[in-house]
Amino acid sequence: MLGDIIIAEPNTYIAFAGKRVIEQTLNKTVPEGSQ
Repeated sequence: MLGDIIIAEPNTYIAFAGKRVIEQTLNKTVPEGSQ
C-alpha cells in the first residue's frame, strides 16, 4: 500500500512542551495560535 504521512505544514514547529513551559524555559514569548 502506498501513502503519505504529513507531520507538519511548511513553516511550523513541532514541540512536545506546552506554551507556558516553553516561555518559562527559553525566556521568550510564544506567538498566539501556537499549539
